[in-house]
Amino acid sequence: MKYLLLVYSDPALPAELLRELAAGGELVSGAALADPVHTRLVRAGAARRSSAHAGEPPSGYLVIDCDGPERAAEIASRIPGAVELRPIMKESGQEM
Repeated sequence: MKYLLLVYSDPALPAELLRELAAGGELVSGAALADPVHTRLVRAGAARRSSAHAGEPPSGYLVIDCDGPERAAEIASRIPGAVELRPIMKESGQEM
């Protein structure tokens, strides 16, 4: 099952964790996000600068592929700060 982990802390994720996830085949992708000043909110074809996120903006993300929600939560708990953990829907649109 694939999960998106939105990281709300220092974008420098623990290197040991990233190596472990990559070696185990659970890391799909991930990146730090640019400064929120570069955020644009796009609706109905019009782009504008926006503070689209009311609270602290995410600083980075990981996409992981693991056995289930318990393993995804265990991975998320090893990242310092707050992490939003969300299942990624299948291409068919059905929930996982």
